[in-house]
Amino acid sequence: MHVDPGAWSLRFLEFVDAGELRLPFHPETGAPLSLHDRRFDDHAARPAEWRPAEGRGVVRSFVVFHRRYAANADAPAILATIELTEGHRLVAPLVDIASADVSVGLAVTIANIRPKGPVTFRATHPPA
Repeated sequence: MHVDPGAWSLRFLEFVDAGELRLPFHPETGAPLSLHDRRFDDHAARPAEWRPAEGRGVVRSFVVFHRRYAANADAPAILATIELTEGHRLVAPLVDIASADVSVGLAVTIANIRPKGPVTFRATHPPA
């Protein structure tokens, strides 16, 4: 089953492939826009503004996969919904931390942006 990622997701991934974390903002109010919001795409009269992100945020929810969920995934793997300081939410892997040390509210920072790979995050202050 093929799922069309949409123009916004593709634009986001173009920035990731260039080694940048950029996120969309409303062109008039400056409010963060969801990566799934199609109202302000590149063909609109007033396209969204894509601004660089700090890459810092907090974990809002997470799941631990104890089995490999994809051929290229490690197990266990931790996927988290991360609320970035800019107000956007991303689902991304957490790295360099044991699943027992992850909690809602954990401060995280971007660990890696690499072409054709996932954006990953790690704990800002890992538990001792």
